[in-house]
Amino acid sequence: MESILAIRSALLPELRSVSRRSALLVASLSVATLLCVLFLAPIASAAGAGAGGVNGGGGGGKMVPDRDGGSAKLTKLFEEGVAFLTGGECKRAEKKFRRVLKTVPRNSQVNYLRGVSLQCQDKHKLAVRYFKRSKRDDEQFYRAYTELGMSYLVLDRADLARPQLAALDKIKSTCQDRCPADLLKAAAKLRNALDRLDGLPSDPVKTDQHGLLFDPVGQPQASYLAAISLIHSERFEEAIQTLRLLLSTLGPHPDVLNYLGYSNRRLGKFEKAQRYYEQALAIDPKHRGANEYLGEMWVELGRSEEARARLSALEDACPFGCVEYEDLRRLIERRLVAAN
Repeated sequence: MESILAIRSALLPELRSVSRRSALLVASLSVATLLCVLFLAPIASAAGAGAGGVNGGGGGGKMVPDRDGGSAKLTKLFEEGVAFLTGGECKRAEKKFRRVLKTVPRNSQVNYLRGVSLQCQDKHKLAVRYFKRSKRDDEQFYRAYTELGMSYLVLDRADLARPQLAALDKIKSTCQDRCPADLLKAAAKLRNALDRLDGLPSDPVKTDQHGLLFDPVGQPQASYLAAISLIHSERFEEAIQTLRLLLSTLGPHPDVLNYLGYSNRRLGKFEKAQRYYEQALAIDPKHRGANEYLGEMWVELGRSEEARARLSALEDACPFGCVEYEDLRRLIERRLVAAN
């Protein structure tokens, strides 16, 4: 019990410190950097033409993330939450992330951040709930495994923390020398905490927390274009990794969520694709790319009623017509009407 109490007292300030430093990395992305995303729109449009089945509809007609409409409000809430977390105002941060989750309740990044905000208020029982949700909706959100384990340790439940490390180690065994850096960092942090609990010497390398909770994208405009290029090359797994990092920087954005849906759909991961499309449409119901691509998925799955519902949504979103509507209409006629 003494060892558990010792690690509990050691972990509490560490959790607060790491959460604030990590949030500072995210918040360091300036408004000017995000405006650069918009500046590169013409370049992105040229890069996005034609190849790989991507028709330019991923961004609702724009090939870079914009900050219009509902997405701007959500981005502002997300940025305010990060800023409060950076300043140590964890309760105010948690309220901001709670408001974001009202729109996108199954967003792994925001569920994770709400968990971190609760951690630094020492509300670990509540934090556990949000780390579990983050894991549930994105099994590759490795840092959620770690912070779930850390909260379990503070709650004196090492028996529940150890399976989180075991899960990370199992994933590591499948990727071996090709494992992503965030997986390695996540596993190292939790292993270090458990080693301390067990009275084992800690590895100095494992105590380096820089970039563990977030590895912010320094040039989001370049990362977005890189992800689209990977999609064009049908390198969907790599595109997903790039887009997920971008979400951690920008917050839930319909353009990024839409391309995550598209990439997962092309890999045959339809349930996950549907979640991403639905998040995009929860933020922007008239998002042309998400409506088209979700409609295409329903066509692929032979669900004609759902496909036509997306076509109807596009008709409302494009009163003067748009390429997304025409592409989906032709696909429905060709694939579903012919089948009947």
